Amino acid sequence: MPYCGECRLMVDQSINLHLDIPRISVIYLYTENLQDFHRRACKNGLDVPDSDKTFCDMTEFRIEDPDGNRLWIGQAK
Repeated sequence: MPYCGECRLMVDQSINLHLDIPRISVIYLYTENLQDFHRRACKNGLDVPDSDKTFCDMTEFRIEDPDGNRLWIGQAK
């Protein structure tokens, strides 16, 4: 597996409540180079949305794995 640099991990529950499904966990990965992380994810065949600015001054994109686990990848300003 290619080295992607140091990473911090935050585990939290989803802030988006869906009445028909239970709250699920979210894994948030902080990276120092979001563009490179995004490029690598696309290169590996993942369906990756464009990144967005968030209310907490982060730039991030969000993906789900085949099991429904939510992965949010972000970079601080």
